[in-house]
Amino acid sequence: MKFSFILVLCFCSLLGYSQGEPSKPSENFNMEDEGIAWHTAHLPSGWWKWGKKEDYTIHKDTADAFEGKFSILLSRLNVVENGFAAAVYRLPLRQAGKEVELTGYIKTQDVIDGQAYFMVKTGKLNELWSTEVTCEKRKGTSDWQKFSVSFPITEGAEYITIACKLTGGGSAWFDDFDVLVDGESVN
Repeated sequence: MKFSFILVLCFCSLLGYSQGEPSKPSENFNMEDEGIAWHTAHLPSGWWKWGKKEDYTIHKDTADAFEGKFSILLSRLNVVENGFAAAVYRLPLRQAGKEVELTGYIKTQDVIDGQAYFMVKTGKLNELWSTEVTCEKRKGTSDWQKFSVSFPITEGAEYITIACKLTGGGSAWFDDFDVLVDGESVN
């Protein structure tokens, strides 16, 4: 009985540790870290997949980057109606402020029947993404271009969540992000 209690206590401690607050990202939201352990999504540490994952490939790309060695690449594999894929990253909001701004670069190739863009929100840990606050949306083929989006910080917000999103077909690369709270970089 005593052994079972200790085993359960150890398990709960590990579970609590693994669900803790995300750490501050390294340069470019961990995209430049070569030595990090990738999870099964083939994305940098802290990023995860969202959307119709079986119809898209979402991974850290080594062939094309705006700056540094890596970018995030989203590409459609199968033709699907209303399909989308996104790579998502959440970081703690550690400073008070009134406005958050996300800047980054997007490159597209043959984006048809959809768009490539990034979006941002502030809120609590498990809140649903009810409103898309997005940068300008890209179609077709274009070289690297800088985009930004800003909006007021939600009252009581604990996290900033960003997403690189592709709807429809084609491929889109995302790179060189910066998040600013009231004009001050937080990454």
